[in-house]
Amino acid sequence: MTPPAASLPPDGSPEGANSPSAMAVLAALLDRSVIQIAEAAADARRYDREAIRAASDVWDNNLFPLFRAAHSARPRKRERRALAALTWMAGISERRRRWMTEQAAAAGYDIGPLLSSAEPYIPGRDSRGHVMAPLPRAVTATCVEELLPDYDLAAAEVSHLRLERAGADLTALLQLAVPRRFAVAEGGAVDPALLNVSLDRVTEAAFDLSDTRGAVLDPRADGITVSVGAGGRLRAEVAEYWCHDRSWYLSAAGRRADAVTPPRGERPGRLNPPPQEGRLGPDAHAAAVLLRHVMWEIRSVRYPDEADRVPVRAL
Repeated sequence: MTPPAASLPPDGSPEGANSPSAMAVLAALLDRSVIQIAEAAADARRYDREAIRAASDVWDNNLFPLFRAAHSARPRKRERRALAALTWMAGISERRRRWMTEQAAAAGYDIGPLLSSAEPYIPGRDSRGHVMAPLPRAVTATCVEELLPDYDLAAAEVSHLRLERAGADLTALLQLAVPRRFAVAEGGAVDPALLNVSLDRVTEAAFDLSDTRGAVLDPRADGITVSVGAGGRLRAEVAEYWCHDRSWYLSAAGRRADAVTPPRGERPGRLNPPPQEGRLGPDAHAAAVLLRHVMWEIRSVRYPDEADRVPVRAL
């Protein structure tokens, strides 16, 4: 479905002399994914597991829309389908939209004229109708202030720490078991909540396995420092966090979100609906299925213990 702001003139290209072909951009994003995957796996000393996972994950739900667009014989129909696929892809998350913009630019395209404005974030609700914790968010001073009334970081304990190479940089994933400051529902969760902190471009890492209790998040203009125990410390240029807590809806932040989130059955649909279904010829369908299965196999590097068994370079 073509957004109103991107109507198509007779030649099948979006309005504006500087607007690229949506089909060309969509195909370029697939090419860029393959290039990213190859570069991230080229040298074991600079293996970037997250870059491989992210580039392959793009095509889980977007590969068939690309093939349906490319399979359209008429230029206007091809552009409409490609534009719908791009719009849907960008609406998945702000991170996905940022990746599309960066990779399109690397291929020589300005994707901005093709995309409508980003939709406002609306929290989801689980099967019980309870509002769910937000998607990963940047660690900022404001976010830390929102966390402290609900979770006792001083009593948190490290449950998982992973530090790994990501190209020329280091990344880290720190998981903290954090006691709640709010009461849970009768029969609800009794285990601590899990606070996950993902750090990119790590510049310092010190950790004492015998001292894993207590955490401090200190975001500043020049980066983020996470202190653990008396001497543990992780420093990075950027960091995100997300909370895994089925009782989050009872927290102060959860109650605020619940007050402004529509009931599960009344949640508005996305402004940009998914691309329309379309049939592929047998050869195009076979190619799409094969490529998607390859991407799925490559994406299995997301499991750290299995990453060395995935033949990424061969695939």
